[in-house]
Amino acid sequence: MAGLVWGVPLALSVLVRLPVPLWPEGFPLLSLAQMILVGLAALGWGWRQVGGRVWGLAALALGLGLGVELLGSHTGFPFGHYTYAKAPPPTVGGVPLLVPLGWFALSLSAHALARGRPGYTGALLLAWDLGLEALMTERGYWTWQDPKPLWYGAPLANFLAWFAVGAGLSWLYARLGGPKLAQPGGLVWAYRLEAFFLPLGLAWWGLWPAALLCGLAMNLLAWRR
Repeated sequence: MAGLVWGVPLALSVLVRLPVPLWPEGFPLLSLAQMILVGLAALGWGWRQVGGRVWGLAALALGLGLGVELLGSHTGFPFGHYTYAKAPPPTVGGVPLLVPLGWFALSLSAHALARGRPGYTGALLLAWDLGLEALMTERGYWTWQDPKPLWYGAPLANFLAWFAVGAGLSWLYARLGGPKLAQPGGLVWAYRLEAFFLPLGLAWWGLWPAALLCGLAMNLLAWRR
């Protein structure tokens, strides 16, 4: 029964992805619903692993994710110069709610998949961002104005920052959550499902370079033993 607490929302997160090709106008609503469900799965799995401490860890990850995005979108540090000017609601301080939710849920999934190794967790999130930069700029979630673009408008600093923030969150999970959050089971499927669906979505929108590179990088890391 304990597995239902995280397994049901994770399964529902798969179902809400399916209408996207038939209802592209609903992408903002469906993507938000998907990430809320993955966030609930992360909370449920974390509760089973470390009990009530998961609430503090979630608040910390959400706060850090939101803080670094507010800093980045207003100053250009550490990601580079971008804005959320056209991002769909709901937003928090101008940042789409989807973004801090992703920092929490996918970083916790990557942490478990990496068996608690911060460097590996950072690499998993960097691979995820290879697809996000293409998809979210195409869908209007954020807009790059950086003078030194490397990949779909994003500069090298963006990917270094994604690695660093992901590794930092993993370090915090290890320090504050203990070894039970580094057990590879259950929540690792949140990242593996993203590694399957994100490249498909990129291909659907015609973003083939991102689909190929993101799909290869995410799946190599997600299934490496």
